[in-house]
Amino acid sequence: ITITVKDMGDIVIELFPEQAPNTVANFIAYAERGDYVDNTFHRVMVDFMIQGGRLTSPSCTIQGEMNNNPLFTGDNTISHKRGVISMARVGGNYDSGSSQFFIVHADSLFLDDEYASFGGVISGFNILDFIANMNDGVSQVTYEPVYIENITVELNGYTAPTTVCE
Repeated sequence: ITITVKDMGDIVIELFPEQAPNTVANFIAYAERGDYVDNTFHRVMVDFMIQGGRLTSPSCTIQGEMNNNPLFTGDNTISHKRGVISMARVGGNYDSGSSQFFIVHADSLFLDDEYASFGGVISGFNILDFIANMNDGVSQVTYEPVYIENITVELNGYTAPTTVCE
């Protein structure tokens, strides 16, 4: 996928559907429908992560594909190292993820098994660093809005399964 950040450039991410098929399928569906267009990276913490996605998420949620979720039957081995993309969720509810995602700015291994990681940055680390350092120093927001112009998907022959959450 390519996340085009307004006035900054592209962050290119490789997705790993073999680790988190539901999460990848839903992320692809959101991107292809244009749900991320003109959204912001609305939560930013230097040396931790940048979070983006729709603030008004769908009412339905997807199963969290992380190892500590008793309902997850797979084995997600993607560690939350710098550049990993993962789904945000609400508190301790493993199955509350929808459209919000975060990209890890600095290794955060304490997130392993707790959040559904599903890919990693392959180019655009300079943009990740720039956004992470835009924290306003008071809260977890940027000192000026950082807009996602678009997220495009190149499937390269991969066929995503039917999405869980429309």
